[in-house]
Amino acid sequence: PHYVDDDRKVSSREKIIILHYLNRSKGTLLSDKLIDFREIPGGNLYYSVFESRVHKPFLKFLGEKPSLLLEAGLSLKGTKTNFGDSSVRILAFPKVPIDFIIYQGNEEFLPTCKVLFDSSVYDYLTTEDIVFVCEDAVGKLTK
Repeated sequence: PHYVDDDRKVSSREKIIILHYLNRSKGTLLSDKLIDFREIPGGNLYYSVFESRVHKPFLKFLGEKPSLLLEAGLSLKGTKTNFGDSSVRILAFPKVPIDFIIYQGNEEFLPTCKVLFDSSVYDYLTTEDIVFVCEDAVGKLTK
């Protein structure tokens, strides 16, 4: 994945995901239409896994400190986006941008988050691979 440090070893899981990406890539252009994980084929069935592996750790570390998201995202070669109270786009692979968004809580509401994808993401990664890539990215963002 693009956000991997250049000088560290690539894990076996990352190697498998890279192979899946190369095998699955259709060359589809980005649609610029953002979708939620539940809109990906099979995403509704796999959503509880996505929520526990991606949303919960993301909120646990950055929910109360949304300003840290931009700093962490930029360190991963991400770009600032204008969603929620803080957001960043990370390019996991060529043609696979992922938007991480935090909505800061207040006295009435807890912080929430969204992770959005270009609608073409399924032309590059399986639903399960998307979970793994997002889980790894959140691990990097919260490091």
